[in-house]
Amino acid sequence: MLGSTLALVPQIIKIYRSKSAKDVSLLSAINFFISGVLWVLYGLMVNAWSVWLTNIFVTFFALILLRLKLSLNHK
Repeated sequence: MLGSTLALVPQIIKIYRSKSAKDVSLLSAINFFISGVLWVLYGLMVNAWSVWLTNIFVTFFALILLRLKLSLNHK
């Protein structure tokens, strides 16, 4: 779980340092965010704390990625 949770961090760091998100797919960023939200909801529904807790972090990182993608595309 740790690998998938932290999978977006290197991409976020690269985008932040280069100030460019042109190589990141908007659709991919949206997909990461939506799937993270759905996994959090599923984890809450089945009372699986490891599922919802892990995916809160995934959703947070996906939100950062999405925010960077949208904000850097408008510059």
